[in-house]
Amino acid sequence: MQRQDDTEQFQIFHLALACYAYDAMTTYSRSLAELGRLAGSPPNLGNQYHRDAVFNWLNAWKTRMPRRKFDDAELGDWFQRHAATLPPVGRQLWELSDEEIRATDRAYDDLCRTNGWGRGTAASKVLFVLRPEALQPCDAGMRDSLKDDLDKSTTAGLGGYGKFLEFSRDKAKAIKIQCEEVGVDIGDLPSRLNQPKATVAALINEYLWFKYAGAARKFPSTEQVAEWVEWAT
Repeated sequence: MQRQDDTEQFQIFHLALACYAYDAMTTYSRSLAELGRLAGSPPNLGNQYHRDAVFNWLNAWKTRMPRRKFDDAELGDWFQRHAATLPPVGRQLWELSDEEIRATDRAYDDLCRTNGWGRGTAASKVLFVLRPEALQPCDAGMRDSLKDDLDKSTTAGLGGYGKFLEFSRDKAKAIKIQCEEVGVDIGDLPSRLNQPKATVAALINEYLWFKYAGAARKFPSTEQVAEWVEWAT
């Protein structure tokens, strides 16, 4: 079921503004690109060098994960348990099935049972780097701000992260429709927003971070932006 923010309808215009601000306000896109350079996309969690790169990236994204607790998760074994049921490489966020969301939710919960991973932020970020086209990182500020929206989900068997993926899928579907309406291939959207190495899922997450966890600001209206443009002409 499609859901909308209580205060404003999600628009591709908002996505563009949020992604521009996100890239200017943070270094997160650059640290993600560095992880891709060191370990590829997706990284191989059975490879110690790749796990080291994921650990360093997690802390560059301000996860503050102690090395001992990171190693306690035994990510190589965890991934082997869940690899067959995670979305396949290349699956897009808007294409996720309900069963793929449920399976990912189970993998998330399994990882969160490791001592020190229970808050869920690090687990969601590991899933994101494994399937950057389909899955989403989710930090505490985002979870807190979205609690009421996520509680509206009526899909059976979903935990908090699964509900977040369902919510994010709705956003991606809305953007895909709007891209079609304005004649933009959604696959070209990262390049059109000056982030050619990003995935559409990553752009959606930048919007969610900006709106719910980072700046937490309302977007200007199209009328306000049109007035600003007039000042420059």
